[in-house]
Amino acid sequence: MQSGDSESSLLELIDFYKQADVPEKAVPYLIKLFSNAEDVEKAAYFCIGMGAEMEYHEEYEQAIWFYSCGLSRQPQTTDILYFLNNNMGYSLIMIGRHTEAEGYCEKAIYLNPNRHNAFKNLGLSLQGQGRYAEAAENFMQAVRNCSVAFDPRALNHLEDLLLNHPEVMSEIDGIKEFLSEYEPKRKDRKLH
Repeated sequence: MQSGDSESSLLELIDFYKQADVPEKAVPYLIKLFSNAEDVEKAAYFCIGMGAEMEYHEEYEQAIWFYSCGLSRQPQTTDILYFLNNNMGYSLIMIGRHTEAEGYCEKAIYLNPNRHNAFKNLGLSLQGQGRYAEAAENFMQAVRNCSVAFDPRALNHLEDLLLNHPEVMSEIDGIKEFLSEYEPKRKDRKLH
């Protein structure tokens, strides 16, 4: 069997198990695919896909393992590195490792400061560390980087943070103006 045929067969098996909603059964095939992949970028991309699948099933420890494998291949493509770091940060947040997550989110932001997701995740990381004003500032930047109509999560996190920690309203210059700008898109909540 040629290497292209082998890769194709492994991808079909992985896809089958993902479609059957038992992605954990695809893990050995993904490991084989990852191990055999000569293309570093492709191997890292496979890891993003399986890590995201594990996240979907709330298997965050397994997602972290996949993202670690992807990072260990040292890919060079900015988008691949962004998603490996961003997704690693998110998965770490989901298991309460907020301080560790912070560095991965910051690395993703460094790689692409125009994307919103790493700012949102950095906000969650900082919030988990009790650094509420910094968290709010990162949620605000995430909202600035992405249409609320497309992804309202950062604005929702900001609102939740402000409802639970109203003292943050007085700690950030311009937050009232920022919120009034998004008033029509916000949930029916009183933050003042």
